[in-house]
Amino acid sequence: MEEGEPTDQTGATQPQTNVVVLTPADEVLPPHRKAAAFVREHPVLTIAGGLAVGAVAAALIPRRNRAYVTKQGSMLADAIAAASASVAQQALGSLETASSGVRRGAHAVASRAEHAGEAVVGRAQALLGRKPVPPTLGERIAARAGEIAGRLRG
Repeated sequence: MEEGEPTDQTGATQPQTNVVVLTPADEVLPPHRKAAAFVREHPVLTIAGGLAVGAVAAALIPRRNRAYVTKQGSMLADAIAAASASVAQQALGSLETASSGVRRGAHAVASRAEHAGEAVVGRAQALLGRKPVPPTLGERIAARAGEIAGRLRG
């Protein structure tokens, strides 16, 4: 390796060229992304600027137009309140429908669990000799099928 010859990061020599390596250009962000980034970085400054612009706008609006602007703002606020009430009413209706469905499902599960618990207790008592074992539905069906088959043969 000769002195003054360019090398890369591994230390190997590279041939000399007239190419200059440029750094990649920064991504160009759309204006709305730039504004959003500014608001995230400077929230207090953004609020202060908004208040200042509002004060200047209020000072520039003639007094005769202020009543009109106030009326339009009030109508807009009423429309937003009505829409919010409607959405809240729909949400409550959906919630009530869902809760009644869950309530019915929970009642059905509880009823099945109660019957299963009674059957288990009955079987346990029968196994302990305190009570005769009642036949299960499958056993009753098998017994009845045996009776019918005996009648058909005989």
